[in-house]
Amino acid sequence: MPVHTKHDEQGHDHDHAMPQPLAQGHAGDVCCGSSAVVSAQPKEQLGKPAVGVKGVQTPIRILQMDCPTEEGLLRKKLGGMAGVTGLEFNLMQRVLTVTHAPQQIEPILAAVRSLGFTPEIAKDDTAQDQLTPEPAKPWWPLALAGAAAIASEAVTWAALPNWLAAVLALVAVAACGLTTYKKGWI
Repeated sequence: MPVHTKHDEQGHDHDHAMPQPLAQGHAGDVCCGSSAVVSAQPKEQLGKPAVGVKGVQTPIRILQMDCPTEEGLLRKKLGGMAGVTGLEFNLMQRVLTVTHAPQQIEPILAAVRSLGFTPEIAKDDTAQDQLTPEPAKPWWPLALAGAAAIASEAVTWAALPNWLAAVLALVAVAACGLTTYKKGWI
């Protein structure tokens, strides 16, 4: 499993041990920037908050966090908060580990919620297995979006009015793509 950690950003004399297909889509040294810090932490190690020298480390599971876009949103929101001294992201497990002052967890959770995410904190060592699974998404918006997209293409191919193709394309985007657009505007 590829693991990215913070490392010397001046020398770049290192090997990421990533198979080439996984590295595709990364431009230049994107993996070496501060927005690409991801730590691999086994599921069994996620548990109750741990107190350290820099503060309390609290693992927070965020089911909506699955790509660098969400990581960037969270970094921007939490990075400047008083009492937050560190952020570690595990996008594969959808876990954010926050190092913070002992009384800061509620403002941190409120900030995560303000982005439209649902944070979950494990209460004890067995709580990780009890975290709620990702809720099943209804299939009908995807079917509606697919049908509208196909209809939009058919309207264009049949040389029907362009406004009709545009309306059908907007229906497709509205049915499935609004969450992506919302992330782009934040």
